[in-house]
Amino acid sequence: MSETQKMSWAFLSSSKEETQAFGERMGAVLKAGDVICLEGALGAGKTTLAQGIARGLGVIEDVTSPTFTIIQEYLSGRIPLCHFDFYRIETPEEIQHLGFEDYLDSDGVVLMEWHENLGDYAPTDRIRIQLSLKEGASRQIVLFADGERYQERLKELKANC
Repeated sequence: MSETQKMSWAFLSSSKEETQAFGERMGAVLKAGDVICLEGALGAGKTTLAQGIARGLGVIEDVTSPTFTIIQEYLSGRIPLCHFDFYRIETPEEIQHLGFEDYLDSDGVVLMEWHENLGDYAPTDRIRIQLSLKEGASRQIVLFADGERYQERLKELKANC
């Protein structure tokens, strides 16, 4: 598969617990330097999935949405986790004072909610995860592997589920 092709995979979760368990399996295969971008409307389950990913990385702290702080760092896992929420960013230039690029070059996992607000600052190599509400408590989770590194990671995740 060429680098320009993208892999995708869909998963249907019927509960908050299933969404977290899926995230936990995902966190178990993530490696230092990985970038995960979560997409979806308010209430779609982005933070719920982030909590599972953190648990899969071994994070012991309570994981909450960093909507008002923009960034939360968790250092207790096997790999540091940096969780961004760019919902309140009005212009992409606002992130320059956060040291965002330093986080992308770090040895941790970068997890972003509302990355679409970053414009050209958003990384193009990543796993994008689209979450959408379905009937009841169900959520459709669709993963897209953008870049060769993330195609490999998506293969590992499929094998882990």
